[in-house]
Amino acid sequence: MLGLPPEADDESGAEDVEAQATERRVPVSLWSRLWNNLKTNVFPEEISKRLLPNEVIQVEIQLAWYRHFFGRLVWRRILPLSLLTMLMAGMVAVLAVVYRFALTWVLLPPGLLLLLVVYGAYQQLEHAQWRMVKTNVRIIFTIPVPNQWPLVDTIDLRGTPAVVDTNWSPSPLWRLFQSFTGARDLYISMVPFQFEKGQAQVKGALVIPDVMPEDVRHLKEHIFTK
Repeated sequence: MLGLPPEADDESGAEDVEAQATERRVPVSLWSRLWNNLKTNVFPEEISKRLLPNEVIQVEIQLAWYRHFFGRLVWRRILPLSLLTMLMAGMVAVLAVVYRFALTWVLLPPGLLLLLVVYGAYQQLEHAQWRMVKTNVRIIFTIPVPNQWPLVDTIDLRGTPAVVDTNWSPSPLWRLFQSFTGARDLYISMVPFQFEKGQAQVKGALVIPDVMPEDVRHLKEHIFTK
């Protein structure tokens, strides 16, 4: 029986190795692509990846700091909170044995910690989804999709806004809170004010809740003075 030349054996072996490597890469690539698609549906894409050639960021605006203060606090203190939860659960277990009440109360501290973590994650996600970036070319908005949580939408606008206005929150309780923090809801519209019965109204405006006054001032400087 005739044997194959050494070169043919080498080529066959190289093809087998390449085929095995391809088989390993395909699932990884599929999972990576799936994860990236899911991530971009929920989290705004990094602004650096969206920039066009010669495009420069001028202003970036997000929700006020207090809109994710609790979330940052929980995630930064997750280890001490976990230890405290274990300690409280142990104390509840001891009390349950001594006073003979249901051991299911031991689940109360972990349940409270879970609620804190979930709410903290919600705050962090909401803060990340609300974003406005003004560049020298366009304005990029990322906002939560209404009634489709947790999806996020990205809007690109060309040109300069005609109206940049601030107003109070529609909620009376939140208006009281805004009076202490100084934050206001930011109205941005590409069309001018419309006057009805002596009142100026912003038509078709995109509203970003709870924006700090220094961010609004910075935005106005880039829109109206440059």
